[in-house]
Amino acid sequence: MEELRGRLTALDPVAGEGLKIITYFDALVQRQAGLEALIRGAAVLAGSPAAFIAGGRRMRVTSAGARTREPVPSDFAGRPSHAVGADGVVWLEREGEAHANDEMILERAAIALGVTLDRLNGVATTSQAVEILLDPSSGADARKLAAVHLRLGAAHEYRVLATPAGQALAPGGHAPAIRPLAPAVRPTPGGRTPAARSLAADGPHALIETTVGILRATILDAGTDTAVGTGSASRTGIPPGTITASNASSGLGAADRLGVGEARVPALLHESWAHAVIALRLTNARWPVVRADDLGVLADIARLADAADVAGMPDVKTVGSVIASSRHAHDLLESIAVTGSLRSAAADAGLHHSTVQARAAEYSAALGYDLRTSPGRVRLTLALTLWQLATNRFD
Repeated sequence: MEELRGRLTALDPVAGEGLKIITYFDALVQRQAGLEALIRGAAVLAGSPAAFIAGGRRMRVTSAGARTREPVPSDFAGRPSHAVGADGVVWLEREGEAHANDEMILERAAIALGVTLDRLNGVATTSQAVEILLDPSSGADARKLAAVHLRLGAAHEYRVLATPAGQALAPGGHAPAIRPLAPAVRPTPGGRTPAARSLAADGPHALIETTVGILRATILDAGTDTAVGTGSASRTGIPPGTITASNASSGLGAADRLGVGEARVPALLHESWAHAVIALRLTNARWPVVRADDLGVLADIARLADAADVAGMPDVKTVGSVIASSRHAHDLLESIAVTGSLRSAAADAGLHHSTVQARAAEYSAALGYDLRTSPGRVRLTLALTLWQLATNRFD
């Protein structure tokens, strides 16, 4: 297929691109990708926002691949569109003249959406039922059927856990306790705690594609706190980070993470899932487990950040540059942000006080604000938070 596409591209670039589109959507269907992944693919391939309405589901994705939260408009008159099944439609919100491959993108997206809707509406397997419950575009009737299939009580509360797809799950396993703000026990070098190697897998689960990679969603009874390491310690107020070279060298990786959503009834489990994903994005090697209940304003910041060009913000770009400049910069910046003084930061990072003073002065000059002051540490905390949201992925 790749050889044929290469030959076609040499003879006719438009035809070659068309074959690429066919191959792309066929691969998504074969992987049993979800509806959001299909609409995101159409939007990115077309370079235009894409949306669809079908079977009581509505979804819209921007040209950058981000799902929008506002209601999907029903008016698509005059826009390139294609029917999906008997009662659905997918369209592109392109401004100006249609592009040569718009029709091909819509046709293949419609076929893929039809196949996926048939698969999801059947509620044939546990994973499909989980997908329906966690998809915000699912209708109320579909949610009820999925909950019945999973034997979930309509008035009972459950939590959704978010973990990277490659992370091992073990029945009855236990996650580590959540890292407190001021640990009494000295962590491992670099300020890290042991990673979560085994998480509870007693509930139904499914692999779901998201903007930060393919994640595993697991539904657990809300009362099973001990199975997800939800002790009294929390991550509130702790500046998040991401996986760095120093983290990787210690044997920790992006797979050793757990985001815990809030307790919700089955009809609202899509909210618990959305919050669990945000919590997962705010984990790092220092704090591998994050509860959405404890995030407070950090969760609001995450939702606002997804609607903005976070990576292009000056403070985020600058802190990213500082982190990239030194292998240990990220760990030390975290220590400075978390602790109340440079002396405490030195103890946390395992460095001499004078070394931390010198580096804090260097970092302050590079960042453009003084990390040795309370306002500077607040600004650093926000910059680290936004930088992680922009860079943390679980592919």
